Amino acid sequence: MKQFNYFLLLVFGLVYNPITYCQAPTLAEIEQRALEKARELGDLLKIIGDKRNDRKIRQNAKDLAIDLFESDSNKIEVISKVSKKKSVFNIREYLNRLDHLPYDDVQIEWKYIQIIEDIKLKEDGSYYGKLRVYQLFEGQGADKIAEYKDITEKDIEVKILDQQIETGLGPGRKYFNLKFGDMTVYRLLDDSDRNKP
Repeated sequence: MKQFNYFLLLVFGLVYNPITYCQAPTLAEIEQRALEKARELGDLLKIIGDKRNDRKIRQNAKDLAIDLFESDSNKIEVISKVSKKKSVFNIREYLNRLDHLPYDDVQIEWKYIQIIEDIKLKEDGSYYGKLRVYQLFEGQGADKIAEYKDITEKDIEVKILDQQIETGLGPGRKYFNLKFGDMTVYRLLDDSDRNKP
């Protein structure tokens, strides 16, 4: 029940927390929203990977995670600590694989989320930037002992759309909406780097 209540709070925050404004948003507001969305995606990945959660809850989390991206054709890159080989999946494939990994439980933690490429306005009227996250991944067996774990730093493209809600009662309410683009592996870290940014 605790997990379910947490999921409802997360859904409520995702759906009912638009950023509206009367003037153009400041860079600080845009950057803050980018960090908030990254934390939301990290929380959803934890819900999807946790096999203790009901399958319907994990499916709803997948749908919400996909909606955070500009398109379900956006790519996510992963790397194996064993083979050092990188693989690329579209977002839907990645989330389905995460949900069906051969572990009794999957623990994912995102830490040290930071903006590494300044968010800038481009000619198409949208803002673009890049985030970097520090990801702890652990696949556990029935005894909760890790069968596989890795630590990676990943870069995430972001696009901030300037949009407007039409109310039918004069000028619409303006807001900005952040969407993720592709996610790539910046580097694979040693286990000794677990507590380092």
